[in-house]
Amino acid sequence: MTNKLAFGVEPSNRRYRLRLSRYRALAETIAGFIKNRAGKTVILDVGVGSGRTLRYLEPTGLSERADFYGLDIDSKRLYGIYGKKKWRLVMADVTKGIPFKDESVDVAIIEQVLEHIANPIDALKEMARVLKPGGLLIVGVPIFPAPVEWVRKKVTAYAAKRFNITRGHVQTFTMKKTTGLMEKTGLFDISSVNGFRIASGGILGPLEDLRFWWKLNAFIGKIVPSLCTEIQVTAKKRKQHGD
Repeated sequence: MTNKLAFGVEPSNRRYRLRLSRYRALAETIAGFIKNRAGKTVILDVGVGSGRTLRYLEPTGLSERADFYGLDIDSKRLYGIYGKKKWRLVMADVTKGIPFKDESVDVAIIEQVLEHIANPIDALKEMARVLKPGGLLIVGVPIFPAPVEWVRKKVTAYAAKRFNITRGHVQTFTMKKTTGLMEKTGLFDISSVNGFRIASGGILGPLEDLRFWWKLNAFIGKIVPSLCTEIQVTAKKRKQHGD
């Protein structure tokens, strides 16, 4: 029964639901960026989904200092988004280009999207195009240990081809593969990599009502993010020489 608020903001069956902890961290990262800036911060959320970026940023008291733009390929998600009046929404596919001008965005988010894209490096380059120099990029993906990633990639690819299965996830990431992809663009300087959960749900579910369990997972995620099931990479777009 959903009668609690995850992290004090979102209806959930657990007070510290680990699957949602990445959005708490996302909001903290954006808040840290906004509070040191003058004027409005332009935020672009690619794959905006249900609008959790706004939902989790509001309690920081800094959401009014930002303009929120959301992009999604699914019109149903845009229709039901949280705080719809505060968003400027666009239905578009990042793989076909973001309908924004060059260097028009201060913060760009692509959370749990790259695993669905055939050419993720192209999406990252497109994010870089719309980001201002020194702008903040936040990338979130599910990850696996290297041996599991290799098996999963080979097996799922074979199964999809053999049984004509349409896959939701067309990419499988490790932490190293994710950061390597970002570095390969030559456009970003990575600031941090954080993981969020070692295991969740099932018999461990009740632990997600306890603050210490969330804090423990967050602590491990900072020290050894590769052990977690998902990571969030924060980077800044490189400034050109002379800027």
